[in-house]
Amino acid sequence: MHPPDVQGSLAARAVDRLASAWRQGRCRWYRWWLLRRYGEKISIHPSAKILGRVSMHKACRLSVGAGVQITETLEVWGAAVVELAPNVNLIMGVRVYGKGRVTVAEGAVLNATKINCMQAVSIGRMSLVGAGLVTDTDFHNLAPNIRRSPGLPGITAPVHIGANVWVGYGCLLLKGVSIGDDSVVGAGSVVRSSVPAGVVVSGNPATVVRTFDPSERSGMSSAP
Repeated sequence: MHPPDVQGSLAARAVDRLASAWRQGRCRWYRWWLLRRYGEKISIHPSAKILGRVSMHKACRLSVGAGVQITETLEVWGAAVVELAPNVNLIMGVRVYGKGRVTVAEGAVLNATKINCMQAVSIGRMSLVGAGLVTDTDFHNLAPNIRRSPGLPGITAPVHIGANVWVGYGCLLLKGVSIGDDSVVGAGSVVRSSVPAGVVVSGNPATVVRTFDPSERSGMSSAP
């Protein structure tokens, strides 16, 4: 008979194995259910781990790559097209709304991020995007006399977040901006114009407060 400490360790390992088996079984079942519900509008790699919940409007499309992990919820509304490359990690609730295309490159992490996409939003590989809003649209015309009229050309413009970028908590990234590779957007910043590579920006409007030394750069690039 095993000593009490050994028995406890064995019991703990048995519980861990049972929990792991339950999670794997649940992932397989939920993947089957999503494919059955949404049909050709959704594709999910068998190695993806959907531990939370996915909900989609009937006009949306979703592609989930190998090794993707969705910890809590992913909501895709409107007519958006969302592409998650391998090993993307969605933490907390992530929501996408619009009729444009959202592409998230390999290894990126989104944590409670909200995305309004009427044209295109791209997030580079290994980037970290925290709770905040990324929007490629104003939704409304600026001039008071046409503010409630259908949107004129120019109210939308693509947003691009480069490779290995860190977007902190509570940031607002507005239409047409590009964030250069390796850059950091400090918490609570409002980004109204593009940010060069290898810098830290902060404030409203966001301005450069530090430039990384070349020796600190990762060498990653979002260029095709």
